[in-house]
Amino acid sequence: MLSDEAPKTQVNVTEGEGADQPSLSDASKPPQVKEMEGEAGDQPSLSETPKPPQVNVTEGGGAEQPMLCDAPKPPQVKELEGEAGDQHMLCETPKPPQVNETEGGGAEQPMLCDDPKPPQVKEMEGEAAVQPLLINKDPNPAVKVTERGVRLRFFLQLVEQGDVDGEWTIQEVVERYVRPKTAATKGCLFDVIPETYTGFPRFFVSHTWSRRLKDLLALLLSRFVEKEDHDTLLWLDIVAINQHPYGDKGCLLQDDVASLASVVQATEQTLFCLDEQCVVLTRIWCLYEVWQTFLAKGVSGLMILMPNVNVKELTKVFDTFDVMQAQATQADDKERILQQITDTMGSTEVNLQLKAALVSSAKYEAKHTIKTGAELSVILDKGGGLCRAMGQYTEAEPMYQQALEGRKHVLGADHPDTIRSVELLAGCISDQGRYQEAEPVYRQALEGKKRVLGADHPATLGCVCNLAVCIDYQGRYQEAEALYQHVLERRKHVSGADHPGTTASMENMAICISCQGRYEEAETLFQQALEGKKRVLGADHPGTIRSDSNLGNCISDQGRYQEAEALYQQALEGRKRVLGADHPDTGNTMYSLAECIEKQGQRSEEAQALFMLAAEIYSHAYGPEHDKTTDALSRAGPV
Repeated sequence: MLSDEAPKTQVNVTEGEGADQPSLSDASKPPQVKEMEGEAGDQPSLSETPKPPQVNVTEGGGAEQPMLCDAPKPPQVKELEGEAGDQHMLCETPKPPQVNETEGGGAEQPMLCDDPKPPQVKEMEGEAAVQPLLINKDPNPAVKVTERGVRLRFFLQLVEQGDVDGEWTIQEVVERYVRPKTAATKGCLFDVIPETYTGFPRFFVSHTWSRRLKDLLALLLSRFVEKEDHDTLLWLDIVAINQHPYGDKGCLLQDDVASLASVVQATEQTLFCLDEQCVVLTRIWCLYEVWQTFLAKGVSGLMILMPNVNVKELTKVFDTFDVMQAQATQADDKERILQQITDTMGSTEVNLQLKAALVSSAKYEAKHTIKTGAELSVILDKGGGLCRAMGQYTEAEPMYQQALEGRKHVLGADHPDTIRSVELLAGCISDQGRYQEAEPVYRQALEGKKRVLGADHPATLGCVCNLAVCIDYQGRYQEAEALYQHVLERRKHVSGADHPGTTASMENMAICISCQGRYEEAETLFQQALEGKKRVLGADHPGTIRSDSNLGNCISDQGRYQEAEALYQQALEGRKRVLGADHPDTGNTMYSLAECIEKQGQRSEEAQALFMLAAEIYSHAYGPEHDKTTDALSRAGPV
């Protein structure tokens, strides 16, 4: 079987970032994983599949599917591929720009602390009377950092009047607007904003700096929908904290940073702006803000705003979540935060608390919101997606079912959002290994997409692939192969032979053919997919490196161990270089290389050493009791 996964362990391959495939020759290994796609591809995938156009919630046919085997098992292990994103200055770290659908953010929240509600600032006099947004005035250092709130309307008007470009990232807003406007005083933007726009903040906004300003505003507008809500006072780091380089600020930065926990505690609620790639979950400052919120107010004090429920990315990040590995632009910032965490309770407990806080906050919102109709369905999708990412499938399923019924009632059965809900439900059912139940639900979604979007639409082809995977998991390889072949031909016709979606389909076909013992045919397809990825993505792209390993698996299954070893070595070096020596995917390749060396005989000590290294990586990523960890340890021999 094709895999650099440890035996008995489910590896759900995500679209574009999928795990290597199970090895075809060893029956003790888990069966291979096919690419699942659908809406924006929260789906498992063997390779780099393109994401179909995003609409509201992405994932299509449900996230990472369980592996092909006789006994269905829910998926357990997802891949985390790629680096955590750009760095930026101070607290918030950059995120890739995204925002398609915003999720409404639920009902108005009650006060979440014992203190009385912060005083409200006087009403605005109307947009027509607003003077230029920034005026020259003496900075007021007497205003504490905890009190430096700014109205949402301020940023909306900055964009409307052309003072800033909504296409700019937050990093660019700081560099091209905030710093120039405060160059004379070397202070914070709050000091030069007219008082009609400032006051005591009600909400703390946790975000990253690579997101476009217009996308961040779209998320906030999903929470503050009505026009009168645009006067809501928010705490934003780029306003409240001095953004000039450290050398110009002396000890001021330390004072601002030290006040951050106080800001979180003083506001009613933290709005956690989760990007589709989940970069925010890999940034130390953003995690610190969630942690402080959870400690001060519990899950009701946290509201997640997200553009799309990307189960694939959430699952990948959750599976390898480690606050100790989170990134910060300034090493000193990370050291200070980690010191506080380890002094308080230790990183392991913090990791568990952070994930639990995120999931529980979404479930809390779904339970307590007063939203109805389509807005409620979006909130339910968010709760369902986060539950799935944590493996809480039985809690996710009723949320998806309720969201589907709501969309049918409000939008009708043939609305694209309703059809997507059908596919989400199918994916959640499939997550639990109930493939026979999931199959007719996938077929229902597919028929709807054909009617509404057309047979060659990327989302329709993704749904065909999801259905093929579901059938494949049931061992009906010939039926699955015919569907894979259809998707491959249509993608070649529509997108070209080297398109990432086309190469993904090639690898799916290769896996299915391998399951039928046609290794030479499979090797040809794996080779074609690899060459296509090298041309389009480059040799160092994580998907290309994964294809190196997949090809090595196929060659190893034919008994050509020396050839396979060279490919594994190449993939291992690539993964160390791109993902890092401690990444779970690096451990997968170590495991495959160790197995290949073991099969050649005479080098058992070398193989055992690699198994042990893989076990250490798995233990750190998944825990010492995880199947991957215990299997690798058993292969390593006596300690």
